[in-house]
Amino acid sequence: MFTLLSILIEVIFWILLFLCPFLIFGIISSIIYFKFDNMILAVIIGNIGILSGIIFAEKIRRKYGTSNFFGRLLRTPELEDKNSSNNSAI
Repeated sequence: MFTLLSILIEVIFWILLFLCPFLIFGIISSIIYFKFDNMILAVIIGNIGILSGIIFAEKIRRKYGTSNFFGRLLRTPELEDKNSSNNSAI
């Protein structure tokens, strides 16, 4: 059960990492298509977005792991109490 859940979480995080460059290049390619009516260039830029999304997500997955990467991004070091003194501002 927990392995299925962890695999599902890793897949969701991988898709989120893939979507970052894919959406950026997708917006650029749709602007080129609708503004300049250049279908070939829009498809090329869209494919570059797909490839860069896959490369980016796989690089992060292999180097850090997707859940560890998002965990580092979302952590709040302000809440960690390194000094146990009572000099808090609150």
